[in-house]
Amino acid sequence: MKKMLQKISILGMALLLMLCVACGGNNARVFTVESMAKDFQAVGENTTQTIEGPLGYLASVTSTERSDNHEIHLSYPKSENEYFNRSMRQLASQEMKMFHAFRKDKEGKFTLTMNYQVANLDDSVLSILLLSNMSWPDGSYLHLSSRNFSVKTGYPLVLDDLFLADSGYDEALAQLVTGELMAMNGRDRLVANAGSAEEGALSEGFSLSLADLSDFYLEGDSVCFILDRDRVAVKDEGAVVVKVEKAKLAQYLAEPGDVNGVEPTPIPTPVPTPAPHDPQKKYVALTFDDGPNPKTTPMLLDILKEKNVKATFFCLGSNVDKYPEIAKRAADEGHLVCSHTYSHKNLNKLSADEIKNEMERADQAIQAATGQRPKYIRPPYGNANDTVKQTIDRPLVNWSVDPEDWKIRNAAQITSRVVAATEEGDIILSHDIYSETVNSVAGTIDQLRAQGYEFVTVDQLFAIYETNPQPGNKVFEAK
Repeated sequence: MKKMLQKISILGMALLLMLCVACGGNNARVFTVESMAKDFQAVGENTTQTIEGPLGYLASVTSTERSDNHEIHLSYPKSENEYFNRSMRQLASQEMKMFHAFRKDKEGKFTLTMNYQVANLDDSVLSILLLSNMSWPDGSYLHLSSRNFSVKTGYPLVLDDLFLADSGYDEALAQLVTGELMAMNGRDRLVANAGSAEEGALSEGFSLSLADLSDFYLEGDSVCFILDRDRVAVKDEGAVVVKVEKAKLAQYLAEPGDVNGVEPTPIPTPVPTPAPHDPQKKYVALTFDDGPNPKTTPMLLDILKEKNVKATFFCLGSNVDKYPEIAKRAADEGHLVCSHTYSHKNLNKLSADEIKNEMERADQAIQAATGQRPKYIRPPYGNANDTVKQTIDRPLVNWSVDPEDWKIRNAAQITSRVVAATEEGDIILSHDIYSETVNSVAGTIDQLRAQGYEFVTVDQLFAIYETNPQPGNKVFEAK
């Protein structure tokens, strides 16, 4: 990470001109990401563009996060196509995870911005170019990435989709891009294995492979390749982009109408686990707020697995962005992962747009981690005024038993309070971010089971007692 995030200084105009000079008969050009950033035409936040076919349209999604020591502003596109939207959400989540990992335990104000532009849109291919800028007190880092989609099918595209099968394009393309790097003006500024102990000038034996060309996009009459800055870069400056004119690749390119891509793995449709219903038992739901936490939530999942109990996790989207593997584990083990908004703001103090932003950002994080959009939301502090109720498009699940575990921080007392207060159909509130709460869970389960209680997720609880909660309405218990 350190070598990837070394400070990028601003190139002098002479160097920029030198690097942007065309080489190889003017059929390709080599650019630095730094130089491209200066001319990056970001799409505005309120811009909508109609597209024929399954994509339908392009509109901007804006995601923001602020604290005393960091600020994030991401803008990326959405469409009617869920494959497209899933790809964009995953990319945004990856950028945020890298940002949070880098700034962890560091002093000073850190910022991350991401914007996008439509590099290509014709009857065949949509290419989206995304530029991220991470900055901190003594440095900055630019990251350019791309995503490509078939306009005809809406499916994501890989490089192979642009070319004729068995055409031999792979060797020809790798040789062409390598040749342009070797022939460019200012080649002495290029280094291989940038930032590593083996960093060195490009030798005559340097060559790229097809794997080095996986990050590509179309732009007018060119196919463009963003090269990994750890593979080849301008020394002390950063990544490069090689643009190759399509005319030089004409014998290898597929017909535009044949660029379809391959259908991705279908997005799973949640299938509710059938609710058990033994009339001899009383059912309740254990719910946990504010996670996932890297230390305590895995411990809790181990306990629930040992006790054969399914619970409901009302997760903060900001924590899911940091620890998606824990949210995924919870979902994979049969627990219900729901939303507790993105950053635990008091929704009663927010505008409708701000409420939507909190909800949508949490949805994006949870869906990227688990593959499923959260079915329910728990508003922070249980607060939901008329604006909140009118804005949120799903039931608001509060609670009927609150041991105030966040206040007493004593495992034995938490168990005692829960057991004393619980009745059939109750929704029990606690927080998986506290070790004392986690340590109380096994005892709570054992004591309530001894009284004839069994544990289910909130959706199972609603099914058992035919609660049928409605969007925008608060629900406190099932019975």
